[in-house]
Amino acid sequence: MPGDTSIQVDASRRLGELSPFVFGQFIEHIRDHVTAMLAEVLSNGTFATQSPRAPGLPQPWVPVNAPTSAFVSGTIPPGERGLARGVEITADSGETHTGVSQLELVVRHGVPLRVSLALRPEGGVKAVKLKMVCSQGGALAEADIRDLGSEWKVYETELIPERDSQHAEFQILFRGPGGLSVGAVSVIPANARGGIRAEVFHMARALRPRIMRYPGGCFSDTYHWRDGVGPKTARPTVINEHWGGLESNAFGTGEFIQFCRALRCEALLCVNLGTGTPEEAAQWVEYCNGGPDTGLGALRAKHGEKKPYNVKYWEIGNEIYGDWEAGHCDAKTYAERYLEFRKAMKAVDPSIQCLAVGHTDMDWNREVLATAGSEIEYLTMHFYQGAPLDADDETRAKAMLAAPKKFGEIIAETGRLIDDVCKSNRPKLAVTEWNAMYANATERPMEPREHSLEAALFNAGLLNVFIRNCNRVGICNFSDLVNGWSGGCIRVGDFLSDAKERLVEGWSGVRKDIVYGTPSYYVLQVYSTHAGQFVLGVNVDTDTYDSPELDKLPAFQKAPLVDAAATLSRDGNELVIFVVNRDPHRDAPVRFAIANFKPSCYASVYVVAGDSPSDRNTPQYPDAVEMVTMHLSDVGTQFAHELPACSLTAIVLRKAE
Repeated sequence: MPGDTSIQVDASRRLGELSPFVFGQFIEHIRDHVTAMLAEVLSNGTFATQSPRAPGLPQPWVPVNAPTSAFVSGTIPPGERGLARGVEITADSGETHTGVSQLELVVRHGVPLRVSLALRPEGGVKAVKLKMVCSQGGALAEADIRDLGSEWKVYETELIPERDSQHAEFQILFRGPGGLSVGAVSVIPANARGGIRAEVFHMARALRPRIMRYPGGCFSDTYHWRDGVGPKTARPTVINEHWGGLESNAFGTGEFIQFCRALRCEALLCVNLGTGTPEEAAQWVEYCNGGPDTGLGALRAKHGEKKPYNVKYWEIGNEIYGDWEAGHCDAKTYAERYLEFRKAMKAVDPSIQCLAVGHTDMDWNREVLATAGSEIEYLTMHFYQGAPLDADDETRAKAMLAAPKKFGEIIAETGRLIDDVCKSNRPKLAVTEWNAMYANATERPMEPREHSLEAALFNAGLLNVFIRNCNRVGICNFSDLVNGWSGGCIRVGDFLSDAKERLVEGWSGVRKDIVYGTPSYYVLQVYSTHAGQFVLGVNVDTDTYDSPELDKLPAFQKAPLVDAAATLSRDGNELVIFVVNRDPHRDAPVRFAIANFKPSCYASVYVVAGDSPSDRNTPQYPDAVEMVTMHLSDVGTQFAHELPACSLTAIVLRKAE
C-alpha cells in the first residue's frame, strides 16, 4: 500500500508574482473553430465559389423548385484576393415560388432570428419571401420583403420560430418571371453576444481568460488583416491557405477586440511574417492603436470604433522554424526579419510589447537571442504532448501525467540560456500554445483522448509547472478555445475536426447544437478562478513511480504520484493549494501543514475527477466529468484530506479573522 503524502506550504516563502496572463486562451481560423464559436446559423452565406459565374449553387445551398429556375454563381465580382460571391437566380414562370435554401439548421422556439441579406431584383420582381420550415414537416416562421428597388441593397428583418427544430430549412423565395441576385446572407439569433453563440460566450467568460491570442497559429502567417475589417458584406471570402476550406472573414479584428472587451481580457495579435511585410504589420498596429487623426485610425473610426483598441501584445510570426509554416526559415534569418518587423511596428506605437518565435530546440533559441535578444520582450514556445494510442491505458496515463516534468526542464534550460546570452534585457517566456495532443484525427478513435480526464490532468500538471516557474513564464495560451481541432476545451455540436482535411461525424448524430466542456475546460476554470497573485514554496513528500519511454514521450524515473503548487492572494487573506493525484486507481491520503498563515476552520474544495483516466465528456454524456464543489470543516494549520484517484483538487483556505 502506498504511504501517506505530506504537503507543506509556507505563506512567507514567496517565490515570485504570478502573471495573470498564464491563464490565456487562443482563437485560430482552423477548421470549424470560428464557425462553431459564432452564432451564425448559415454556412457559406456569401455563396462563395472558386469558379466565377459557374452554373449551379455552391454548397451547402440547394435549389427550391429547380425545374422552373436557373442558377449562376459568382454574380458579385471578387475583390483583389476574394473569391466570386453571390448567386443569380432566373425564373421563367410565376406560377410558384422559386429560390434557394439551406437544410438541417438548428433553431430555438421564441428566439428571434435576425436576418440580413443583400438583394438586387431584375425583370419586375418586387418581393421576396423568407421562410423557416421544418424539413420533416410544418412551418416555423416567415417574413416578406416588399418594394424592392432596382439596385443592390441590404435588407434586414426578423424570423421568430414557433417551435424548436433540429431540422430547419431556411428559404429565400420569389416569383418569376424575372430574376434575383442574392449577395451576403446572415441569420443570427438575437441572444448572440457580439455575434458569438450565447452558450459559448457564457462558458468562455466562466474561464476568466486574461489574454486571448488571435488569429493563429499557422493561419496567421497567411492572414492579411485588411480582409477582416470594414462592413462584413464587403469583406472578401478567401481560401484558407493553411488549413483549407473557405474563410468568410466575418470574424476579424473588430469582432475579436469586441470579444476580448466583453471578456475583460487583453488581446494578443499574431502578425503575418510568413507572407506579409513589415509595412503591413505596422499598418495593423496603426489601425488598432492609432488615433482618429491618423490615416488608419481614421479608417477604424469609419468602421465604427473611434477609440483606439490599444493592443499591447504583438507576436511576430508563428512556428517559422517548421517546414509546414509559410515563410519557414532558419533562426538567423527569422531573427533578422523579426527586427525589421519590430522596428516598423514600434515606429507606429513605441509602447507595444513584441513576442519572438522561440522553440524547444535550444540551438534555435540561442541564435534568435544572440541576434535579437535585446529587442525581445517575450520568447515564445509551444508545448504539446501525446502518447501512442495503442499503449495500454495505465502505462499511457502514468506517462502522460508525469510528462509536465519534461516541460519544466525545457523552461529551466531556456531560462539558463537567456541568462547566458542576454545581459541587458532578459525576455520572459510566452507559451502561446499548449495542450495534450495525441494524434491526427484520421489516426484516432472517434472519442479523442484530448477530451479525456487523462488529458485534463496532464494540463493541470503543466499549469502547476507554469505557476512554479512564475519568474520565467509571463504568458500562456491554451490551444484552443472552441472546437478547431480535438483539443478545443469548449465543444459545439456532434462534429470532430480532422487535423488534415475535413469534419467527421461525431458521437450521437442528433445533438448538433449542444455546447459543453471537456474535462480540461473544468481544470482551466479551477485554476483561472482561484489562483492568487503570489506563488508560494511547496514541499511534497510522496511515493514515486517509473514510466517507460513511449514514442516521443521520454521515460521518467521517480515521478511523484502527487504534484502540487500553491498561491497567495495579494491581500494575504486567501491561500490556495492545487494538487494532482496521478495514481489512476488509488485515492491519496494527504497531510497538509501550513506555516505563517492561520486559516479559518472552513475551506472550500474544488475537484475534477472520474472513475478512470479515459473518462470523457461527449454529446451523449456532456456532464460525465465536471467540477465538484465541497467544503471542509475543522481546518487548521495542520489537517488531512484524501484526494480521489486520478484527480485535480484545489483547496481554498481563508485567513482566520
